[in-house]
Amino acid sequence: MTCTRLEATAGRGKALARRAITAAIAMAAAACAGQSMYGPAISYNYVDSPYSPGEVGYAAGGRDLEIVVRGNPFAARGVSDAALDDAVIDAMDDQPGWFVTNYTTTPGETARGLYRVVWLFGVPANTSIYAICTDRYGAAVDAGGGSMMAAFCRGDKPLSYLGGTLADIETPDDRRFTGLVRIATRQLFPHFDPNKDDRDKNDLLN
Repeated sequence: MTCTRLEATAGRGKALARRAITAAIAMAAAACAGQSMYGPAISYNYVDSPYSPGEVGYAAGGRDLEIVVRGNPFAARGVSDAALDDAVIDAMDDQPGWFVTNYTTTPGETARGLYRVVWLFGVPANTSIYAICTDRYGAAVDAGGGSMMAAFCRGDKPLSYLGGTLADIETPDDRRFTGLVRIATRQLFPHFDPNKDDRDKNDLLN
């Protein structure tokens, strides 16, 4: 398995896209976490065929988009859940750039309730990607190595998703955390339609 290393400078790095329809992303993320030389990384990501930029615009363009953060890998170091929420949203802001939205944990009346982005930190070993958009994982469990998952959800269905590892990141103030969230956000919202674009997804997602 190949993992993509995230450099210390925020905003740098590339992610390797890989199809993972039925496998649990957490298994791959945990494997990467065991290879500390990689550092923080996105193991792989996938964009499902129902995804389209048009639906992203409908779901989030010019309105609130709900952000749900589950699990806090920094709690033992005194980082509150609210502080982690703020760090995630701050890193997501201005990404990916081809549409304008307001990422928020407290969506208002402009939000379309069917859509949200879910971040899951400390992924349990048996986590299925198809459960990330449900309420099944109200709180994550520290799986060791700081495994993480994220998905853009339409109801209970993930339209795009990814998995990775925080590796040795100890606080959300670490620039590598910001960089990881920024890259992940761009990968959750690629500006292409998998139903219409037959170019190689690896080229489009990197």
